[in-house]
Amino acid sequence: MPKPSFEEHLLLQQVAEGDEKAFRALYDQYSPRIYSLGMYLTQDTYMAGELVQDIFEKLWKKRDTLATIGNFPAYIKVMVRNTTNNHLKRMAHERMILQRIAYDQPRGEYSTDAALEQGHFRKLFQESIDRLSPRTREVYLLSRAEGLKNAAIAEKLGISIYTVKEHMGKALATIRQYVDGRLDLLVISVMVYFYW
Repeated sequence: MPKPSFEEHLLLQQVAEGDEKAFRALYDQYSPRIYSLGMYLTQDTYMAGELVQDIFEKLWKKRDTLATIGNFPAYIKVMVRNTTNNHLKRMAHERMILQRIAYDQPRGEYSTDAALEQGHFRKLFQESIDRLSPRTREVYLLSRAEGLKNAAIAEKLGISIYTVKEHMGKALATIRQYVDGRLDLLVISVMVYFYW
């Protein structure tokens, strides 16, 4: 990505002042590049699209600082990498939890114990979902249980896509915090049971 031109610096200054048309112009200019970089890093069209939305949501929230950025293309590149890393870590963590819950039917001599462990993981995950506010839980379940994309959830519930993203962020943070706080105790108890 090349260094920003004088025109781009003016555009960033207009965005910093809250000009929505300038922000749209910035979006039109950079969203294809961000999407391409997101595809390169994730190899996933859905994640690349989510990445574009996340980046521009963050840019709008910190728009008042944009005029001070000396090399905006480099800044965007770092933002994309950091946001992608955060997405991938969050997804890996969530998948680990879901895989433990969806663990195949237990076999062999530990089948009863493994079923008990699976039940603990399922209960733990369900408890974390139950702790969500009703609207956040609804958004989360539409996304994860029904597989709807953010735009479809927004349309179905009559809310903005940014509100959907806020609910998903709250849901994932709450689930992660709740499960992390109890997962270590569960793993330790399982290890003690099997190895002592």
